[in-house]
Amino acid sequence: MKDSAATPGRRAGSADEPSPVATGLEALSWAVSSGAAGEVVRHVEARRRRRVRRRIAGVAGIACLGLVGAWLFPQAAATSAVPPIAAVSTVVVTPETRTLADGSIVELRPGAEIRVEYGPSSRRVVLRAGEVHFQVTKDAARPFVVVASGVEVRAVGTAFSVDLGKRAVDVLVTEGRVAVTSPPATVEATPAVAMVDAGQGTTVSLEVAGAAAVRSVPSGERRERLNWRVPLLEFSGTPLAEAIPMFNRHGRRHLVLDPTLGRLQLSGTLRADDTDSLFILLRNEFGIIAAPGSAGHTELRRP
Repeated sequence: MKDSAATPGRRAGSADEPSPVATGLEALSWAVSSGAAGEVVRHVEARRRRRVRRRIAGVAGIACLGLVGAWLFPQAAATSAVPPIAAVSTVVVTPETRTLADGSIVELRPGAEIRVEYGPSSRRVVLRAGEVHFQVTKDAARPFVVVASGVEVRAVGTAFSVDLGKRAVDVLVTEGRVAVTSPPATVEATPAVAMVDAGQGTTVSLEVAGAAAVRSVPSGERRERLNWRVPLLEFSGTPLAEAIPMFNRHGRRHLVLDPTLGRLQLSGTLRADDTDSLFILLRNEFGIIAAPGSAGHTELRRP
């Protein structure tokens, strides 16, 4: 008769399935008896360390993701929370201006072309196309000569404009005096010279030879002919406290703005001397009127 008690390493009630505890004990007994216990312990310890490293790596990965999220999402939230700042600017559009070697200033209307030919005893500028205004630096030893299709305009220290057209050359003097020499009808003929003073102008025909007539040019006509020199002011959300001084700098009137209106913003494009259009814009947009003030000033205020 067989012993009915469970054998170590066997599960009670089963003759074939070993108990995990019994199996572990048997393996340990075998390892001790065979001298392999140290290797078993090292293997178990290595497996434990790998499990610990995996847990640490998992936690670290989660932490890194958290840090990245904390850096990215608050930044994105902060960026989206800040409203865009509207551009506030004033653009001043002026004609091309060149300062020559002697300090003379040349303003070129769009499309104008010049060639500068300076020498030891003369200052010569060839106008090849368009209209140019000259502010000449005085130098008695070197006359300043502008040549336009055979017409010569000679000055020492003055201001004038020369407009080269297809059929004629127009000269308008704003300061001082110039001598305008017309091309002669024949090689043997003497060139005709006309003296033109400030406030006067002349037109030299390129088709009919002869002396050019000099005439007085009213101030309104002079302004109209030279309005291309006046800067254009392009405002985009510009406070009135910044815009009004620009009109004072270029216009013919001195404007005084009520300080309480300085933060109002102006947008639009106006000529720097066109205060009449400015007054209309201020009245329509802000209810601001232009009223005569003391010492000839014009006050900008609300009624």
